[in-house]
Amino acid sequence: MLGMLSLALLGAAAPPPHSCDSLKALQLPQATITSAVVVPSGPFVQPAAGRGRQGAPPEAAEPIPEHCRVKMVLKPTPDSNINVELWLPTENWNGKFLAVGNGGWAGSIQGYGDMQAALRRGYATAATDTGHSAADGPNGMFALGHPEKIVDFAYRALHDMTVKSKRLIDVFYAEPLDYSYYKGCSTGGRQGVMAAQRYPGDYDGIIAGALANRHIHMHTAGSYRSIELARHPDEALSEAKAKLVNDAVMKQCDTLGEGFLNQDGVVTCPWHAWQFQVATGECPDSPRLRVNRYEVEVRDGEVFASLPVEAQR
Repeated sequence: MLGMLSLALLGAAAPPPHSCDSLKALQLPQATITSAVVVPSGPFVQPAAGRGRQGAPPEAAEPIPEHCRVKMVLKPTPDSNINVELWLPTENWNGKFLAVGNGGWAGSIQGYGDMQAALRRGYATAATDTGHSAADGPNGMFALGHPEKIVDFAYRALHDMTVKSKRLIDVFYAEPLDYSYYKGCSTGGRQGVMAAQRYPGDYDGIIAGALANRHIHMHTAGSYRSIELARHPDEALSEAKAKLVNDAVMKQCDTLGEGFLNQDGVVTCPWHAWQFQVATGECPDSPRLRVNRYEVEVRDGEVFASLPVEAQR
């Protein structure tokens, strides 16, 4: 019995039957594999273009396992240019695949934080820029005169990425997937429900949070709000009122105590991924937003906070 257990353990830790470099020679329809390299275990350095508000925040201080990092460009139409990254664990693959989504207008691979977390848990994981970049223009300007890019952004990029990633996983590990999952928030949430509606066979499970769906209604409402503020600037929220609303929301949510603190002293809300500098209370992404901070002291294993009278009510 011990011998059988040893063989099972050896089998689980065995390297993939195909080399990472060999994936570059794989022919995929309407796709080009631009690189496939083994990345040794260590901290991940996130590209500046991938720092978005989607999913978990970057975790550069914590190392990620060795993996085969595949980059490819998908071109389902002549006007498509979909960048994809697929990370394949070289050891202890759990037989599962996690695709991660985007935020806002996308335009870069924004799910690196979620990809790192997935890789540490043994998942093969992938993300896409949805078919455009900053060079195509800000705030949805990529869509002007490019109807196929709208389709890529809407649903095709994620689906095509998933199909191609599953094919590479099959080749690399020479065994089929057990389960495929998707995780995304905001635009990523919309991507998730779109995948469930159009391609129900892509994933066995979908986490779609705070979905930014009904885009026409959402952006029409946003444009209307901007026009009204331009006409009536006196109706804009003052900084004092914005702080009042922010403080009230943070007081009700009270999730920062359950967040995690990185080496730079930034705490991340586990629900909304908002970040705040502990020393100053400022939000690095929006310095005008801040949470209250108080002097604390640890005595005999207990934490004492110095609170103003109004905060004790």
